Parts: sequence; C-alpha cells; structure tokens
Amino acid sequence: MVVAAPRPSTARLKRSLGTASLREAQRLRWAVVAELKASIPKVATIDTEADAWRAALAAGDGGPDDPTPHLLYDHLDALRGDPIVTEEDVDGSPVYIYHPERERRAVEFADRAYGRATPVDTYWEPYLSSLAIAERTKGVHRRALTRLQEWCRQTSTPFTIQALRRKAAIRFVDDLPTKEATPRYLTLLVGKLSLYWRWMIHREHAETDPWQGLRLAKPKTPHDQLERSFTDLEVHRLLTGGAPRGMLDLMMAGALTGARLDALLSLRAEDCRDGVFTFKPQKSESKPRRVPIHSALVGMVEGRMAGKADTDLLFPHLRDASNAFGDYRRKVGVDDLVPGNRRSRVNYHSFRRWWITKAEQAGVQENLIAAVVGHRRPGLSLGLYSSGPSIEQLRQAVEAVKLPT
Repeated sequence: MVVAAPRPSTARLKRSLGTASLREAQRLRWAVVAELKASIPKVATIDTEADAWRAALAAGDGGPDDPTPHLLYDHLDALRGDPIVTEEDVDGSPVYIYHPERERRAVEFADRAYGRATPVDTYWEPYLSSLAIAERTKGVHRRALTRLQEWCRQTSTPFTIQALRRKAAIRFVDDLPTKEATPRYLTLLVGKLSLYWRWMIHREHAETDPWQGLRLAKPKTPHDQLERSFTDLEVHRLLTGGAPRGMLDLMMAGALTGARLDALLSLRAEDCRDGVFTFKPQKSESKPRRVPIHSALVGMVEGRMAGKADTDLLFPHLRDASNAFGDYRRKVGVDDLVPGNRRSRVNYHSFRRWWITKAEQAGVQENLIAAVVGHRRPGLSLGLYSSGPSIEQLRQAVEAVKLPT
C-alpha cells in the first residue's frame, strides 16, 4: 500500500508501506506521513496550504485506497485542536466544545480545501492577461475588484465566488457611493465584474453571473447641461489663440478628422502613409478605420513624419494632452460651466461633435459621416453587408468640412 502527503502543487509525495494489509497500513502510515510532511517546504500562508490540499484531492482518485481525504480529515482535526469543554447531550452522548477561533480557522480551511470557498481573485491575473486591452482600461477592471473587496470587508461578506450570489451583488450595487462617482462610471465598474464572472463561467470556475443586468439608474441630464459641439467662433479662437505648435497640430487634426483624442495620440508614422490615416479599432469597431488626410493637414503630417521610423508616434510628448488642452481652452476663454457642475460642457471631444455638425451641414450623407468617425452605419445593408465606401467617397466627405475663417 502507498501513502501520500499533499504538496503546494498538483504533485504528491508517495511512499510504499510494504504491506497489502489495510489494518497494518493504517498502523504504519502515521510515522511515514510525519516524515513526508517534514520533507515539504513550509508554505507561505494558510491559504496556500489549503490550496495545496485542494490540488492533492483533485489529483487523487477518491477511491478507498486514496489516503488524501483521510489525511485531510486528520489535518483539520489537528487544526481544531482538543476540546476545551465536554458536555452531555440529552441522550447522554458527549458533546465536544472547541476553542471558537481554532474551530473558525478549521472551518475556513476546510471550505477552501474542499472548494467551497474560492477567493474571488483566484483567477484574476490569468483573466487580465487574456484581455487585449490598454493598460489604462485594465486599471478600471482593477478598481472594480478593489471596490468589491473593500465592500466585502466592510459588510463582513466572504470575498469568495460562492458567497457572491445575486442577493449579495444587488446589495453591493445598492451600496455604491453615487455621491463620489457618476452612475455611469459605477455601472461601468459593475460591468467589469460581470465580464470577469462570464470568463470564469466559460472555464467552469463559476456557475452563474450575479452581476448580469445590474446597473445604476442614470439621472436625466437637463438639455442645457449636455456636452455640446464647439461653435465656429470657439474653433477659430482655439486655433488662433497662440497655442504651442504641438497643441495646434493636435487641434487641427481633431477638427478636420472628427477623431477621438486617444485615436490621434495612438497614430504612428506607419499609420499616416499614402495620404490616409489608419486608426486602430476603438469602442465597438472590429477593424482599423482608414480616413483620408484633409488637404489642410497634409503639410503638418509630412513635417511630423520627417525622419521618423514607422513605429514613432505622430504626436509624441502629448500623453497628457487632455489636461493640457483643458488648460489652454480655459486660457483663451472657451468654456461652458454649468453652476454646480465641475465638468465643462465643452472639451476636446467637442471637435468631434463640431466635425459631424459641419459635415451634415455640408450635405454629406449620414453613412459617410459614420464611416469617417467610426460610428455604426445605419441599416442592415450598410451596417452589416457592405464593405464600406471607397476612399474617394471618404475623401470628398472629409474635404467638405472647412475650418472657420
């Protein structure tokens, strides 16, 4: 007969007891188990040790000759310790009372070792590694998990996959601090948790997604508080207000492409060849988007590409462009603050709104506008079946927008 002891991995230590007798093996095994355990390096934490037992249980066959379940039972008995009080049941049977803290630790250890209490972050790093997203977006995922962990600590809710069922998820959402963050942002955090649970379900680490469909009600924003497009006068003021060269080029690019700030900052020299910008997929886009370079931008782009390698950024040293633009915008008097709100109704995204407005006013078809800015094109035929307009059609749409004079 062979006796085994768990290790902090899926491997197990084994040694033959040199007997085929079950009774003799039961007598001999404890000295051998003690020797085997002494040869195992000490694990860093109780959680790691419980995970090692869980792996050992999974590696065994669970049959009558598998000693691991019996060894785990004995280990849990040792964790619980000797009774501190012995009482009698109504029928005279002994009732053993154990030290509360030791018994609590033994129960927690057993739940983890038997897979009844898996910490939420057990699969977190493999999950993040599987996401093909920017590091900044991964930061949002991390903040979602941190907020959940903190809530579990404050409410004494076990931070385990098994404990976080639908009722707990609803309580978490109800407790989210709407005074500290917008309902939209908090709903975004809940969505990140839902994505993680769905990833675990696909790999059979979780059974259901408790976050599905949970969201915070978005308060209706009054019309006079909605973010808006720049006016022609504001665009003119921004472009003639003495901005540094890099900021001026970035504003020109935003005004004449309708592109998002992140898309422009991600452009590399190789993305600006043959008179076309090639923007990487963003939001719901499934493939790169090609947008002809406006004739008013050709000189600027050629100057910025001079002497650069293919992988060099078109707009280097502008990674904090959003804050820099906000400072410049306020400096030249382009602002629209609603009393009680910290966020202005105009920002860099207002260039995108301005371009779409000007393109519509110039008579550009809606499907061409959507193709230029990367919005979903209308209808089944154009939105699903069509391969998209030609570069020449897109060039005509882009050239239809002129800077205000």
